[in-house]
Amino acid sequence: MTVIESQLTTDEQIVSDLVDQLLAEFPPKTTSPIQFLGAQFDKGLAWVHIPVGHGGLGLNPKMQKAVNERVFAAGVRAVVVAAGNEREDVAKHFPASCQGVISVASNVIPREVSKMVRA
Repeated sequence: MTVIESQLTTDEQIVSDLVDQLLAEFPPKTTSPIQFLGAQFDKGLAWVHIPVGHGGLGLNPKMQKAVNERVFAAGVRAVVVAAGNEREDVAKHFPASCQGVISVASNVIPREVSKMVRA
């Protein structure tokens, strides 16, 4: 039997190390959801494709799946995000379309634009 070791890319290693730190410092089972999600944002793991300093790491959005899988496996169940500001289906946008996300939006009478929507 041959064992093949898979090497992580630099970006994958950065994400893996940051998730390790997040889970060690803020165990989801004993940390409030607000505190955990704040720590996830501060470490750039909220949306890895967003620029550094804005909740992300400036990486490929496909890296978010690795974060989500590890965080959900550790006990985090959902993230709530505001969505719908572009008058489009939220399934087309990050983070609204991410696994485990609950998207919320403003709704009004048909054919009217919500006051919550950007002009």
